[in-house]
Amino acid sequence: MEWFHVIAAGDVDRDLALAEAAVLGPGMLSSPNVWLSRHAIDASRTAYLSLGAELLWRGREFGDLLRLLEERPLEAHGFAIDARKYPRRGGPPRQEMCAQIGQRLIGHPNLERPAVELALVLDQGSMYFGRIVSRQTTDWAARTRKPFTFSAAIFPRVARAAVNITGSRPATVVDPCCGSGTIVIEAATLGHRAVGFDRAIDMPRRARRNARHFGLDALFGVGDVRTLAGQFDLLVSNLPYDRYSPTPPGFYQAVLRNLPRLAPRAALFTDSDLSPLIEAAGLRQTGLIKQISYSMIRHLHLIETE
Repeated sequence: MEWFHVIAAGDVDRDLALAEAAVLGPGMLSSPNVWLSRHAIDASRTAYLSLGAELLWRGREFGDLLRLLEERPLEAHGFAIDARKYPRRGGPPRQEMCAQIGQRLIGHPNLERPAVELALVLDQGSMYFGRIVSRQTTDWAARTRKPFTFSAAIFPRVARAAVNITGSRPATVVDPCCGSGTIVIEAATLGHRAVGFDRAIDMPRRARRNARHFGLDALFGVGDVRTLAGQFDLLVSNLPYDRYSPTPPGFYQAVLRNLPRLAPRAALFTDSDLSPLIEAAGLRQTGLIKQISYSMIRHLHLIETE
């Protein structure tokens, strides 16, 4: 059995989206906007997958799908069809294709409260048809508005992707430079036990206020990422940038030296490529993802410390 998932990301976040899909459901990019996998990905937990569906057919000719449905009728009582085209213009109208599919299904449509949701995706000449099993909730969008924010904070959607890329199973996640708590909050919403520290005394208090605003009871405390110690499963952090928060000489080297004391896997956002420093610290970098954010480029370093 195969599953297909629709990627909802522009060029800016595309590498993040692909990395998230690869961790949550190892597979392949079948066409520009569709990820195929042997495992179903729960799109409601993702940052960049708009839906997941059980693959019933894929091909390049719409007529082949219609012939298949005539030869092997599909029972779909109370169905609705979600049809998507990339690019949106050109080719047969979506309504027409949905009507032709509906005529060949066993059952009647129910667009208001469908019992069965089907997906038809046309992506750059490739076609996919299947039964939808999950949809993206985009609940992270509401968390862009919180009581306290910080100029260097990353968007909740980006934070969610970073947490997913670091590890998909329930774990203890730490952000030792938590700032306003964006990463900790996203980790908590995904069901992880989330903990945040910051060397600025007022930040943990503000981050705790943000978490409680969204009904989350995450843990926060004062601590310096260079000297902090503890046993956590994953570390995800947006490190300070000299342009927003001054960093003393040797700061990044000290952070990297201390990583093994904190977690076996880490994901670090920086405003520059720290690959040479990571290698010098004796750590293994498993990936480097660039993400454009307004006038700057963030670098997401994926690191193993063991």
